[in-house]
Parts: sequence; structure tokens; C-alpha cells
Amino acid sequence: MKKFLREPRGLLRCGECGGEICPGESYWQVNGGVICAVCLSDFARAELEPFRRVRGEEERI
Repeated sequence: MKKFLREPRGLLRCGECGGEICPGESYWQVNGGVICAVCLSDFARAELEPFRRVRGEEERI
């Protein structure tokens, strides 16, 4: 995961897309990184990929 970018003029940017997060906009701070609302779905999908399963292809224990 990319780290958050805090610019000298107080700008806050998404660590995924680099877009500015403006006052009043939601963002998620995860392990020191900043994720904007637009990037959240793809970020969450990538983070949770190790837990993804396909029905019928589960390993038998």
C-alpha cells in the first residue's frame, strides 16, 4: 500500500490515485495510507484478495 501524501500547503491526496481530498470529502486512513472514496472499492478488493474463495473450488481440509 502506498503511504499518504500530505503536501506543504495542507493538501491531502489519495495514496492510490493521487487525487486531492478536499474539505468535507470522506476518506479512509488505513495503516498510514489515505484512500479516497473513488479508490476504496478497488483497494478493499485487493486487500481482501487472500480471503477470496470460489464456490466449488474450496480446498478440502
